[in-house]
Amino acid sequence: MIWRIGLFYPVSIFLVVALVPGNDPVLAAVGSYQTVLERMGIPNAKLIVDIVVLVAVTSCLNSALYSASRMLF
Repeated sequence: MIWRIGLFYPVSIFLVVALVPGNDPVLAAVGSYQTVLERMGIPNAKLIVDIVVLVAVTSCLNSALYSASRMLF
């Protein structure tokens, strides 16, 4: 797990830095990952980013609910 996190996070940051200039005005309005996906020609980039964020938040809430239920038990 640590190796995957250690690999995926720096690689994704490298792709964003390599594909989008840091002074691009679109970054402030849209976001870095959505901008990269749009420039790569992937349709519905906003929907993809929104779904990934929703799944991450749901996973975090599930973990918190489990932890809270164990503490109450």
